[in-house]
Amino acid sequence: LAALFNPRNVVLVGASDRPGHWSGRVWGNLARLGFKGGVYAVNPGRREIFGARCYPDLDALPEAPDHLAIFVPADTTLDMLEAGARRGVRSATLYAAGFGEGGDAEGRARAARLAALLRDSGIAAAGPNCMGLACGRSGFVTLADETLQPLSRGPVAVLTQSGMLATTFARALADRGLGLSHLVSCGNQVGLTLADYVEHLAEDDGVKVITGYIEMIPQSPRFLAACAKARAKGKNVVVVKIGGSEAAREAALAHTGSMVGSHDAFDAIAREAGVVRAGSLEEAI
Repeated sequence: LAALFNPRNVVLVGASDRPGHWSGRVWGNLARLGFKGGVYAVNPGRREIFGARCYPDLDALPEAPDHLAIFVPADTTLDMLEAGARRGVRSATLYAAGFGEGGDAEGRARAARLAALLRDSGIAAAGPNCMGLACGRSGFVTLADETLQPLSRGPVAVLTQSGMLATTFARALADRGLGLSHLVSCGNQVGLTLADYVEHLAEDDGVKVITGYIEMIPQSPRFLAACAKARAKGKNVVVVKIGGSEAAREAALAHTGSMVGSHDAFDAIAREAGVVRAGSLEEAI
């Protein structure tokens, strides 16, 4: 995950200057938040975009690609990841839906192919079906929110499965003077899971609080072990966990394909790992 949060460069795959396209927002955020690495646009149908050169494919780039921000549909996302793996890409942000969150067989097959590709290549990928991530220390950002405030080297790291809530959470914390170090929209977690992020942040001396909005926890034993590790290192883990009602479970399934359990079950095991469950975003803040 060190490669994910501090890449050498960012390649916007499927870049477009259509009004409102997420690639334009990410391009602007990388400049505005002070990312120092190279930023490149890839689109075989364009020679110039955002006032800069646009490249037809990864092989045409002036340096080896490191992080791919992939804005194309699900099937093409897989093709671009395979091309990136051949070029030594270390990390990626996967925005596309269509990886089984609706429960369809075709989507589940894509998700299985994606999981195998990430496992075999070693690429650290956020998503799919996410809104991106940001790290204040490196100025790296793939969040497609043009109102995103600059992150700092603050003590709070935010993890959410909902992209819109990630930026809402960030604004609320910033308004109260709580500096953010990391902001992550996890999406479907076919790539990196909550456990991966917590394990990494537990080792970051600058992070004092890990907080977030959770629908579903894959690899729950690893997640709890990571939270216990964070607590042992003096960090607080504060989460808003939905799923206390049938309506919430149905909403989570429709949103990211997540199956969620009861609050009682979560509380019983999370308490042992030192996790504090807040009843709302306001309470967590």
